Amino acid sequence: MPQIAVIGNSGGWSSELLADYVADVTGNRLLVEMQHVCLDLSHGKVWYDGTDLTQLDAIIVKKIGPCYSPHLLDRLEILRFLEYVAYDPSPETIDIARKAQALFDLDFTSVDVVETPDGPMVFEVSAFGGFKGMEIARNMDGAKLYADYVLKRIAS
Repeated sequence: MPQIAVIGNSGGWSSELLADYVADVTGNRLLVEMQHVCLDLSHGKVWYDGTDLTQLDAIIVKKIGPCYSPHLLDRLEILRFLEYVAYDPSPETIDIARKAQALFDLDFTSVDVVETPDGPMVFEVSAFGGFKGMEIARNMDGAKLYADYVLKRIAS
């Protein structure tokens, strides 16, 4: 079976869910917290808890760390007052989100877009946002979709 690590936050809902799903399909669970990763430049190795991450088949980056800057915390406070609901964005909104995603050359991203009277505006692109909203609003299993995508990519 492939060896896949999930970089995320121990105890984080989406990180734990993704790590659990990867474990279910690979038989190995490795949730990596970046604050405990050690780079060995002299040997070209990246270590986490005795595992050389350079030897894995894939690494899924879910979340780099648990802390945000004060600027991001202010923006996150706004989200406390929202609830997850299904929403079908306009083609214009989807187009601007895809353009924002393309700038980072990532396979999966989460693009936060607000629709204003002046049109859609992007205010954040992240490696991949939380899965809870997808599950609640769209009944989509983001962890499964993400892990299956990685497995398909490394199998080809």
